[in-house]
Amino acid sequence: MAYNTITYESDERVAIITLNRPERLNALSLELCGEVADAVGKADKDEGVRTASGTPRSCREQSAGAGRLPMPAPHQSERPAVRRA
Repeated sequence: MAYNTITYESDERVAIITLNRPERLNALSLELCGEVADAVGKADKDEGVRTASGTPRSCREQSAGAGRLPMPAPHQSERPAVRRA
């Protein structure tokens, strides 16, 4: 899979997943999340990789959080129970 919002490289036993969406300060998007999930799966399947590390391209570009992700409402059974005193 070709990546648009991350880079993936592995060196000996370490896979490095770099967030590469600087124009949005690496805000999470469906595409970025899907690519990270794919890269983690790729690292998991690689017999030589023992650990994976995620990193921004630079300190300024740490993830800004969710960038207008459509979030589905939690299903009624997934909501935490509220205890009343």
